[in-house]
Amino acid sequence: MQSTPLAKVGLWGGHGGTPDDIDVPPKRLISLTIRHGDGIDALSFAYVDIQGNKHSTGLWGGGGGVPTQVYIYM
Repeated sequence: MQSTPLAKVGLWGGHGGTPDDIDVPPKRLISLTIRHGDGIDALSFAYVDIQGNKHSTGLWGGGGGVPTQVYIYM
């Protein structure tokens, strides 16, 4: 399996709020939670780092919408 290097492309989102990022580089995505209504209100996700430790982000975005969680199985 070939590894692709990570590349950050900048900040995205609406006006207001504060920038956020992860501190530990990911190896594998476990799940993604999308809060949505007419559009995407917020995202959060869980991942495993290269040492096998699980990490999760807080909610990135607003508090509106209905949450839908997607699990990634590999």
